[in-house]
Amino acid sequence: MLGYVDASSTPHGSTVEEETKDVQIWNGTDFMRKRDVNHIDLLKVDVEGAECDVLEGLNSLLQASDRVFAVVELNPTSIHRFGRQAYDLFSMLWELRFSTIECGKFTSHSRILKDADVNELTQSIGGSYTNLLCFKGYTEEEIAAALRHGPRESSHAKSTGA
Repeated sequence: MLGYVDASSTPHGSTVEEETKDVQIWNGTDFMRKRDVNHIDLLKVDVEGAECDVLEGLNSLLQASDRVFAVVELNPTSIHRFGRQAYDLFSMLWELRFSTIECGKFTSHSRILKDADVNELTQSIGGSYTNLLCFKGYTEEEIAAALRHGPRESSHAKSTGA
């Protein structure tokens, strides 16, 4: 069901006109394999709360991928709208053998998040969001080395002081 809002229709609200269209929906793995994509190296997931659904749709492709770097948005409020909890997202990532680090607090002292960290992280971001850096197939030493070097400044930022 597709719809749009015309806020100028009434002085105290809006009207919604609905139009239905048939659309084809693909499972992520099937969509990618139909295009001869058999593994994922890099993935960005920011779908306003449907992150678990995306991971479910890409599950077999992600399982078949040896090394994956992903950035996944975590917004507990949005995830809840889809009938899930933040912990569900972490559980799915861990079942896929991803190590996760909160991007919002990414420093050389960052660490891989564990089960006990989920509640604290969810509380600390409140109604906001953060991104998770997710590594699959990387050793703890490789992740630690990446953390030691931290985010790099672009050459533009260095030359302009931005």
